[in-house]
Amino acid sequence: MDKKTAVDRVDAKLRKRGSCLADVCKVDRTTPFHWNRPANRKNGRGGSIPDKYHPTILETSRKIRAGVTPCDLINA
Repeated sequence: MDKKTAVDRVDAKLRKRGSCLADVCKVDRTTPFHWNRPANRKNGRGGSIPDKYHPTILETSRKIRAGVTPCDLINA
């Protein structure tokens, strides 16, 4: 079974509320999917979420109870 990434978990909960992670981060709707895309693919970041979005994602996760922690946002 695939482990859902922080992006997937927050986005899924937001979509149930009629929003999405791209709206919350004020980015193009495809941008969060590039964060999950392998680094060797076009526009892929290999799971790395840019630091400037961490506070927004963490605050949103807390509000919607998505269970994302700071460690989930770092690609180790």
